[in-house]
Amino acid sequence: MLNPSATNLLPARQERLAPFVAFLAFFMIALSSQALAADPESFVSKSQERLTAARQAPSGGPQRSACSKLVGDTFDLNAIAKASAGQDWNVYSNRLKGKLAEAIGTRLTGECLDLLDDRIAGEAVVRRVRQTQGGASVTAQMDNAKAAVFVWRLRPGGALGWTAVDLSVDGRGLVATIKADLASYIRTRNGEIEPAIEDFARAGRK
Repeated sequence: MLNPSATNLLPARQERLAPFVAFLAFFMIALSSQALAADPESFVSKSQERLTAARQAPSGGPQRSACSKLVGDTFDLNAIAKASAGQDWNVYSNRLKGKLAEAIGTRLTGECLDLLDDRIAGEAVVRRVRQTQGGASVTAQMDNAKAAVFVWRLRPGGALGWTAVDLSVDGRGLVATIKADLASYIRTRNGEIEPAIEDFARAGRK
């Protein structure tokens, strides 16, 4: 409650706005807290923590499960599948859309398992963060100046606060690579999409 004597000192319009201004200030503080909690830079450290946990897991099934969880938490597989399929996405049945997203998850899990053997020392350093339409772009590199440069394209949401819809390593994009590989399998299968997706998934199984 406002002190009545203090209220009388306020012009009528300011008196009416005072509760709104207080609410707006509270709302902006809340927004700032959410922004800090979902800082895109934190995505890099959180994904690296999951990779470290996968490395520390026993080999075999536990490491595969850890990598599968890392992939599911880190990447928007449906968005990547849609971008990789390009214009053909509109003619895919829902079953094929799901199958392609699952196949991409399988391939990325295989890549993760390969990465567990790469014992690069050091930590990822964020070099640049910029806002993009509907998300953010984060450039990171291991703390070795000669290490590969990773550029994550992120959208808000997901287990890590942000979810990757694309990733490039030294300029080589994930979506572009998957798109080219998938197109190659489709050509090999004479335009048959489902067996091409199966071939694509099989190439990533370990």
